[in-house]
Amino acid sequence: MAHLQHFNPTFSFEPPLPPEAKISLSASSYNMCMKGLNIPVQITSVPLDKSEQPKNVIVMAHLSVGAFSTCIDEKLATALELFPVGKSRIQTIGGFKKVKKYIVTVSFPNTNLRGNLMYVVGCDLAYKGNASNLDPNNFSVLIGRDITANWNIVWNGPTSTAFISD
Repeated sequence: MAHLQHFNPTFSFEPPLPPEAKISLSASSYNMCMKGLNIPVQITSVPLDKSEQPKNVIVMAHLSVGAFSTCIDEKLATALELFPVGKSRIQTIGGFKKVKKYIVTVSFPNTNLRGNLMYVVGCDLAYKGNASNLDPNNFSVLIGRDITANWNIVWNGPTSTAFISD
């Protein structure tokens, strides 16, 4: 199980509080409300030529309950030198669109979530190649239902945490 955006406060008081003291703690749902669930993923290329070494990068991904297919930003596909293996027709907010299709391995570092060798489609996301790859506002992958359909996700809005298992 992956535990993301973990909220784990610890407190100590000097001098110690009397046993009848009551403490109230509230957490903010601001992060989940404003940014959704963004998690690190590793994208690894699948070279067509067996003599080439795979390229990989760890970037931020945005979990989307509305996307059927997992998408990769075209700028990241270019940086990884991915070769299109076909085209797909996807529906976007602006209507239907033909996009490139790539084969990559999508894995989730520092978790026990299974990685997937899969087709992803190219799209335009918020990826800025010159910014930090782990900046939550610099996501370059959209995790679609092709991955999340295999997950059990518990989303705790008030604490801005998520538990994911597959």
